[in-house]
Amino acid sequence: MLLVPQLLFTLGLCWFLAALGVYMRDLGQIMALVLTLWFFITPICYPETANLSPAISAVMRQNPLYVLVRGYRAVFLEGHAPEFLPVVKLWAIALAFFFLGHVWFYRLRKSFADVI
Repeated sequence: MLLVPQLLFTLGLCWFLAALGVYMRDLGQIMALVLTLWFFITPICYPETANLSPAISAVMRQNPLYVLVRGYRAVFLEGHAPEFLPVVKLWAIALAFFFLGHVWFYRLRKSFADVI
């Protein structure tokens, strides 16, 4: 229930970034910063109940990995199923990323040889 949307989301994001990386040579350096920021707005090393400002909490709840981390915590640490509605939203976002990343990559791949 959680692993499949995680893989779909990751694959869609990878397709998008792979195609974009052909045209933007410095994408690796940009992604290092983006991934560091993304790591800290996802409650991985701290509980989501930590004393955070309301603005940060609102941004954190919009993060698709927030639902994924909460779901894994519910299953592995708390011993119950994750909440249904957030998981359905995660599936929708993951499928959207998967299909959009796929379309993006396969539309741009015809011009990869010209750019490289």
